[in-house]
Amino acid sequence: MKKIFAILILAGALAPLQAQNNDALWKNTLAQLDASRKWAAGEIEMISDVEKGGAVKHEVSSMRLRGWEKGKPAYALVRQEPPDEKKSAADLSFLDKLNTLSDEATANTPTRTDGQSLDGVPCTVFESRADQALQKATMKLWVDPASGAPRQMVVTVHAPLVMDATIITRYTTGAQGQPLAGMIDYAFEILIPFRHSKARIKQANSGWVARPAG
Repeated sequence: MKKIFAILILAGALAPLQAQNNDALWKNTLAQLDASRKWAAGEIEMISDVEKGGAVKHEVSSMRLRGWEKGKPAYALVRQEPPDEKKSAADLSFLDKLNTLSDEATANTPTRTDGQSLDGVPCTVFESRADQALQKATMKLWVDPASGAPRQMVVTVHAPLVMDATIITRYTTGAQGQPLAGMIDYAFEILIPFRHSKARIKQANSGWVARPAG
């Protein structure tokens, strides 16, 4: 499992990339994504479907911010369907890492394509990839062509015999104008021999709270 999380962190390193780029629009996007990481969701709703051995396990859960552990959000599980008495807290640290930059990741300067659209709205698209050994990750980010505000990000990860993953983030705008990851859709396929499984997780974030300073 730790290896899988390490691959997901590689994906997070793509969002955004720390490559040198003098594009003013890209710099605006970087600044806004950096500002978004200063906030954490106070309420999280998750719907998951995990397929393993031909059976699908469906779960619905609600989580509430209960405090901070070393500056990172910690959540309490307030609702679980079907009920599970063994679950009293939710560890979402690995999901939080998807929005954390990694100095160890290698990546190229993103390419820029103007004149694109998302749901009929004009956008500029930045796209890049990062490779580590056989692990490959790509990032495609739709932004406002004037302000650079992020609208949607799609990250894909491929690690042979380990996993394939696609993470789609849709951004909303906070009260202070900052972009916030309002909806996140995770699709995973575990490729480890004899442990094959698939998972789809839909996460809705709300009730944003500023992270502690420092």
